[in-house]
Amino acid sequence: MPYKRMLSTIPVVLLVLAVAMPAVAGQINMRKIKKWPALDKAWARSFDAWMSDEELAVLIKLKSTDERRDFLTKAGYFKKWTKIDEEMLPNVLKGEVVVGMNRDEVYMCWDKPEKIRKDFRRDAYVDVLN
Repeated sequence: MPYKRMLSTIPVVLLVLAVAMPAVAGQINMRKIKKWPALDKAWARSFDAWMSDEELAVLIKLKSTDERRDFLTKAGYFKKWTKIDEEMLPNVLKGEVVVGMNRDEVYMCWDKPEKIRKDFRRDAYVDVLN
């Protein structure tokens, strides 16, 4: 009997944990870059949507803002940063999505969706975000 009670509480615990855990966009570990300047953190969070794990590892190991900017420029990611609309830049820096953003600006804030369900019904939605 105690097993039945324990088994019935497991789904409830999992649901509580799922609701309580904040959604985190991207794959960069923000604890590893907590001492970086705010702009560098925004670059890391913004570009991780397109970067491979190897590129992220290299970026994290770089010591200065100039090194990070050079790396992002050589890798071709910094072009996306220069194309951000001036009105949207403060929102991208904060990671907030607002109406009027283009696709790249949304990806910089929330990362790319892992899966998109495409259909023509009114209730079409993004299933799972990274």
